[in-house]
Amino acid sequence: MELTIEQALQQGVAAHKEGKLQDAARLYRAILQSQPLHPDANHNLGVFAISVNKAEAAVPLFKTALEANPKIEQFWLSYIDALIKTEKVDDARRVLADAQQAGVTAAKLRIFEEQLEFELSPSIQIPQQEISNPLHSHQGELSAAIELREIGRYKEAQEWLRNVIDHDSRNTEALSLLSQVLLLDKKEAEAEKALTAAASINSELPSVYRNQARLLLKQSKKAEALEKAQWGCRQSPEDSESLLVLAACLGANQRDLEALPIIENILKAESNYAEAYANRALIKLRAKDTTGAIEDAEMTVSLKPHLTQMWQLLSSLLYQANNLSDAIEALRSAHKNEPKNTALMIQLGEFLRQDNKASEAINILEQATELAPKDDTVWINLGVALQQEKRIVDAKIAYEKALALNPKSAAVASNLGAMAKEAEEWESALQYFGKALEIEPNLAEAHSNLAGTLKELGRLEVAEASARQAIALKPNLAEAHYNLGIMLQELGRLDEAEASFNQVMALKPQNIKAHNRLLMCLFLQDKKSVFFDELDYLINQNKANAVIGSLACRSALKYGLEKPNLFCTKPLNYVLHNDLNTRYDFEKIFVEKAKSILNENQISNARQTLLVNGDQTSGNIFDIKNDDTNEIQNIIRFEVEKYLTKFKESEEGLIKKMPAEYSLHGWLISMKSGGNLKPHIHTEGWLSGSIYINVPPKLKVDSGNLVVALGEDNDTTDKRINEKKIINVVTGSMVLFPASLMHYTIPFESEEERIVLAFDVKEK
Repeated sequence: MELTIEQALQQGVAAHKEGKLQDAARLYRAILQSQPLHPDANHNLGVFAISVNKAEAAVPLFKTALEANPKIEQFWLSYIDALIKTEKVDDARRVLADAQQAGVTAAKLRIFEEQLEFELSPSIQIPQQEISNPLHSHQGELSAAIELREIGRYKEAQEWLRNVIDHDSRNTEALSLLSQVLLLDKKEAEAEKALTAAASINSELPSVYRNQARLLLKQSKKAEALEKAQWGCRQSPEDSESLLVLAACLGANQRDLEALPIIENILKAESNYAEAYANRALIKLRAKDTTGAIEDAEMTVSLKPHLTQMWQLLSSLLYQANNLSDAIEALRSAHKNEPKNTALMIQLGEFLRQDNKASEAINILEQATELAPKDDTVWINLGVALQQEKRIVDAKIAYEKALALNPKSAAVASNLGAMAKEAEEWESALQYFGKALEIEPNLAEAHSNLAGTLKELGRLEVAEASARQAIALKPNLAEAHYNLGIMLQELGRLDEAEASFNQVMALKPQNIKAHNRLLMCLFLQDKKSVFFDELDYLINQNKANAVIGSLACRSALKYGLEKPNLFCTKPLNYVLHNDLNTRYDFEKIFVEKAKSILNENQISNARQTLLVNGDQTSGNIFDIKNDDTNEIQNIIRFEVEKYLTKFKESEEGLIKKMPAEYSLHGWLISMKSGGNLKPHIHTEGWLSGSIYINVPPKLKVDSGNLVVALGEDNDTTDKRINEKKIINVVTGSMVLFPASLMHYTIPFESEEERIVLAFDVKEK
């Protein structure tokens, strides 16, 4: 089916916008074969010709477009621009006059008038070698200051100029140049004072006009800046520095179409003019030509490496182009220029953190806090980097400093709440989320996290309301749907929980936690068909984790249907029981440390519905007490490596797919007489373990022993058996087992406390 003219034009314009220039040109030419005078096709093909530096080919195309439809203002502007580019001066003047008669906006024509007046008129043709170069436009006593300015040694240039002015207080050029150098050195007030002095002596000096324009631009007075720049060009039409200031002012006034030809002409005359490339980079950036902007920014800093702001721009452009490593290197160069610029340090720290160089980020952000101790942003970014490095205590300190500096920061309060929640410090988390919502009541993430916190505190109905509030504020917040599903599952409203987890997956199809929860909901509801559909999907996706492994075993018990278990087919074969008493000084390394931690008041306990007559510490004991548990962590890692070596020939996913880099998450459990732990698995673990710090003497054979099993006893139907092992644990025992195994403890009777250090090996 052939395209209509309109369809072809639409496709051509779309291809043009997407940068598919050859495709666009082909479509425009196809239109012209059918309708040679089509105005839009002629004009757009002319724009294509200009973009590939074929201005001569563009002239007749723009002329045809204009003759076909003279009411389109852009056709006039494009035609005049092409005539100037091809140095058809007389034709350009004639068309410019016609455009004025046709009512084209005067402001849009002014730049062409100035170009024709100052640059292209035959009567004032300027030989290329005479076009002003900023290094040679001033002679004698100011040349040294100019050279110092050009290499970025602004303070030395200021000193030189002040010496000149001390000997001749009415040296207008020295005062004007001093104002520019001061402005480059970020001394705006001093720059304005020097410039006022220069203008009071000779207000008609071109350098005074252009420096007034620069100062006004700095003050965001764009229209006034443009006016001064235009006066400067009238005073000195051959001066490239004045012309570049004019181009910069035009760009600031959203007149890039007029600014670009000026810059192009400057670069034809002076190919090493760094500031010209810098201004063209900004124009290309505004035109969304990221590649072109990067090229010009790179050219700028290659010519003048001291231009810190251009390194910053280049870094930002590279970051937008997903080139994080080069963006970091550009920021390093900027930081080298200005080692005490905290804004640069903050940005560099953030980029390093994103590049998983958190330790380096922390180093530079800590330096920034010394330079700007009252800047809350520095402390926030430091907190984020510390959190990424799992330095939880230090991260909390950084966030608290940020919140003290800015008590109205809902984001920081929410971050502190999230950290407290992660550490299972539920009351603290509750306070922080409450503060965040007091500051910003519509912060959906805080409502969602508050819901999770309330759920852990057993306040399920209030938690549900918070989760629903988060969803109302931000319907696409997957975490809120997930939190709602968890609490609905605990409330036994499994069909509603199922719907919530399905909603999570609609928003984030790869959210494995939601898949796991959904799988559990379906199993508990006895939705056999849908359960196996979901299980088959996860198996086909090659997913392996403790939940999927556990439910593959439990569904085989319940339904008699064996499915591939990518985690561990025979998990009971991978239970390992060792005696640490024979290998280490168990009393000193484990017992003393564990009892010391349990006796500390600052260690809070978690709400644990599975635990009867006992307490469990909150959070990751290895993070909270990293220094105190360092030796314990090293021993656990050593034992895990021995475990993996023992089973290295195994084809089970537990061994083959276990992450090379893992983290340890640990907690202490103390039970009193009659205490026990109900059946459960560790849903986020890979390998689970327990070290028995104190096991009271057994009054019965199995008192206080650990039981590991394929599933729960009520999973079994028909004649299938829930296979299990009872492990006779004593003080000094260490047990390692797949996290997919259901496990629990047998109640015990004793006056002594039973103390266990439990842990999970988790993917980092």
